Amino acid sequence: MDWPLPGPDGFDLERVLRQDRIEFWYQPKIDLRKKRLAGVEVFARFCDSDGNIIPGAELISGASDRVLVSLTERALLRTLKTSANLLEIGIDVRFAVNANVAALVRLPLAEMVQKYHLPKRKGASVIFDVTEKEVLGSHDKMRRVSLDLGRDGLCIAIDDFGAALLSIAQEEEAYGKIEQTFDAIRKLGNIRFAEMKLDRTLVRNCSDSPDRQKVCEYIIKMTHEFGANAVAVGIENANDLETLKRLGCDIGQGFLFGRPMTEDELLVLLWERAAGAKKKAAHAV
Repeated sequence: MDWPLPGPDGFDLERVLRQDRIEFWYQPKIDLRKKRLAGVEVFARFCDSDGNIIPGAELISGASDRVLVSLTERALLRTLKTSANLLEIGIDVRFAVNANVAALVRLPLAEMVQKYHLPKRKGASVIFDVTEKEVLGSHDKMRRVSLDLGRDGLCIAIDDFGAALLSIAQEEEAYGKIEQTFDAIRKLGNIRFAEMKLDRTLVRNCSDSPDRQKVCEYIIKMTHEFGANAVAVGIENANDLETLKRLGCDIGQGFLFGRPMTEDELLVLLWERAAGAKKKAAHAV
């Protein structure tokens, strides 16, 4: 193994960033109604010379805000370059980048995005995934950040929603916690978010659990009341997919649609999808 072994504070992310050894992989997000690509989420990965892979959760364990800001900056720059490469071959994809509040406050996000001349579209050109915990723990900062991002054609998604629910089986307790969270979001005033991402602990095997289904349905309904899209993360089987579609979920993400892949694999996938769409359109004429 040639990676920096974890110390008492976790993986040495700062070291591998200095060595420029972080890779960025991509996982598709699917529009469940239109059955087409809705976007791509960006994940940080570290691969050693033997092919061993350390996922993002281990990479950021124990990392300081300063190092996480550096990681977000690196991820966004790589994403913007990838987006520009795709635009050159006529493919326009919306990317989601994980970020903490410190990164959203400190980085010149609008300037970074404008440099690559991404096209104007109805939705945001880049979505920043911020965890529920971060959003609720930084009220004033998130209010200012969401307004600034909105003016620049960017937006946030609230990630890992529902991860703090301790017992899905106790419906009343779950509903109470959900309502408390949405009430807290309302109190943020003008905060704007484009997506609410249901945590995989809620999504996994929801087809076999009436209680989970009711909780998911409730979150989806509340999300729609905010004018946002509900995204189910961690869909791994067809039964859960059909259940979430029935409950009104807008976007799906998970191994059922595709695992995180390298940039080269993403380019091949998107090129094949674009070629297939053109062929289908030609036959329809």
